[in-house]
Amino acid sequence: MFSTKEAKVDSGFKTPQFINIGPNELKVTGFEITQSNNGEKFKVQANLETKPLGGDFEGFEGAVGQIGRVDLGIYITGKQDDKATNDFIDIIATIATAMGVKEQVDAIKADSIEDFLNQVKRVFNNKYTWFLIGAVEYMGKDKDGSPKVKMLINLPRYGYVAATEAELQARQKDNTWPDKTNKYFYKALVKMDEDPQQSTDTQSIKDDLPF
Repeated sequence: MFSTKEAKVDSGFKTPQFINIGPNELKVTGFEITQSNNGEKFKVQANLETKPLGGDFEGFEGAVGQIGRVDLGIYITGKQDDKATNDFIDIIATIATAMGVKEQVDAIKADSIEDFLNQVKRVFNNKYTWFLIGAVEYMGKDKDGSPKVKMLINLPRYGYVAATEAELQARQKDNTWPDKTNKYFYKALVKMDEDPQQSTDTQSIKDDLPF
C-alpha cells in the first residue's frame, strides 16, 4: 500500500555544522597537541569557530557556530634550530598580526608548548578575523561503512589570514579567490588509498570528522 503517513518531509536547507572551504570569519577557540608515533615530535592544531548562527542552527556537540580544526604546520621538535618549529611560530605571529594583538603575543614568555599555547589562547580569546580555508581530500567512510572521498580542511600555504574579508581577498593572486584547481588551496585525492596518514595525520581523520 502506498501512503505518505510515515514519509519524511523536506524541511529545506540545513546549515552544515562544519566550516567549509573559502573565506570565513572565525575565532580560535583553543589548540590541540598531537604527538608523533615515536613521541619525538608534536603537531599543533587550532580549533576554529564561526560567529553564532542563531535560528534553528544545530551545532556539533553544542557549538553555536560552525567549527573546524586546522594544522598549524607539520610535526615539530619545539627547538629553536628546527625550521618547522620556526614556521609554526611564524603562523602564530601572522594570525596575531591579523587580529591586531601581535604586541601582546610578542610579550608571552613560556618554557613549555602547553604554557605558550594557553597564553596565546587567552590573547586570541573571542577575537574574530578572516581566514581562507582550504582542504585536502582523503578516503573515509560513509554512515554505512562504505568508502567515501571526504575532505580535511587546512590553511593554504599563502594568504590565509587577514583582518578583513577585503584585505584577505587582496592577498590572493589577481584579487581572486582560489578554487579546487589551485593545488596550494585544494589537494584532490589522486590515489584511492584508505590510509589517510600522508602529511595530514590527525586524530580528526581517525575519528572520521571533517576537520
